[in-house]
Amino acid sequence: MLVLADLESRKDDICKVIAELRADAATQHIPVIAIAKEGDTMLIKAAEKAGATLVAGETAILGHLTHFLDRALMVE
Repeated sequence: MLVLADLESRKDDICKVIAELRADAATQHIPVIAIAKEGDTMLIKAAEKAGATLVAGETAILGHLTHFLDRALMVE
């Protein structure tokens, strides 16, 4: 299982949702790749603080999706 989270949601605070995933023992192991607009440093830092496994820019995600998936799914 893997979560791809678009941080630009107009319905929910996605960083809060990520933090809730991390706080729950049943879901804290799920890798989360968060997608943000390049240059939105406040949102990127908020996603990292919330516990996103990886935060990527919109344009970077398509070109490097395979690499991001490999990194997010690494067994630690």
